[in-house]
Amino acid sequence: MGKTSTSPPSPLSPTNWPASSFSITRSLALLAAVVATFLIAGFGVGTVFRALHLPLGTKTAPSEWTFIATVFIELPLVVLLLFALPRIANRTLGELGLHPIRFRDLGYALIGAIVMLASTAVVGAIEQSLFHFNVHENVISFFSKTEPRGWLITTALVAVIYGPVVEELMFRGFLFNAVLRYVPVWGAIVISGLIFAAAHFEDPTSFLPLAVTGVILARIYYQTGSLVTSMLTHGTFNFLSLSLYLATAATKHP
Repeated sequence: MGKTSTSPPSPLSPTNWPASSFSITRSLALLAAVVATFLIAGFGVGTVFRALHLPLGTKTAPSEWTFIATVFIELPLVVLLLFALPRIANRTLGELGLHPIRFRDLGYALIGAIVMLASTAVVGAIEQSLFHFNVHENVISFFSKTEPRGWLITTALVAVIYGPVVEELMFRGFLFNAVLRYVPVWGAIVISGLIFAAAHFEDPTSFLPLAVTGVILARIYYQTGSLVTSMLTHGTFNFLSLSLYLATAATKHP
């Protein structure tokens, strides 16, 4: 089912897609496969880690092994998405936005990350003034609790490189495109942003800032047609956030 779009031309415009791209049946089947893969991988990794007596901690009090477990849990998702996306989209991974890094991708990533930092800061300030609570972006909250400090490099690498690759494949490459197939572009951007925030939900204070980051990343992906650009933007945002956290922590505790 095609649709007429009045938005600026984009490589992702559904008017240029095959009629069978992201059919409801195939999209729901892939979503079910993603959920099943995540649950099975989580159970398997948890079982192995417990057998090896490696402490996983909890969501609010992660251990040094939590991010390592996350890598093994999400790796099957990467494989699944790389295999399934071209089949439900009837487009190649290159047409969906996976390509070698280009110079323009780096420029978009830096500008996009700065816009994300500024936007989440504004939203956080508004929330704090209205509801009198401090907003903690999830990656910062997780990073600040990770012990021992020698594991922070591993944590940062996962947050800056691995995490953005997995999440952009899932939330932009799959979910955004699947929604875009049936609703106008700004509807798809907002809906996918809300789904992104809900998937990362830790406490009510983080929902709106996360939704804003999801909306900006979806907009960047649609504008450029490049998953590589959204991955780099996401990773740069996490890197700048962590750098600001470390600089602030060093100032408070020299």
